[in-house]
Amino acid sequence: MQNIELITPAELSEKLKIKNSTVTNWVKNKKIPELLYVKIGTIVRIHKDKFENFYKINLNDLITVKEAAKILRTNENTLKSWLLRKQLPENIKCNIVGVARIKKSLLVHFITGNNGNVAA
Repeated sequence: MQNIELITPAELSEKLKIKNSTVTNWVKNKKIPELLYVKIGTIVRIHKDKFENFYKINLNDLITVKEAAKILRTNENTLKSWLLRKQLPENIKCNIVGVARIKKSLLVHFITGNNGNVAA
């Protein structure tokens, strides 16, 4: 039998560093595919593995743009500008229903000289 890890909307919002109501609205307004969660009555649980595979992320590897800017010792606007002008590898950034997050491990690879050329 397959091991299935279900997380609550609150746990997902904590990992993504967003409001719990944002995740609730994603489910309510079908902003994320139904195959990524299960709803029983009013209870919603997110399929963690399916969510990570769908968005090609590891929830434990995501940081905010603000946190990434701090690592790079710059401000958020500068980092956003670098991302927009593709001065950082594109696979460093991910977008989850309009929420931008940075893949910390890829950022570290880029900083340490691997030029971000790592599999997403």
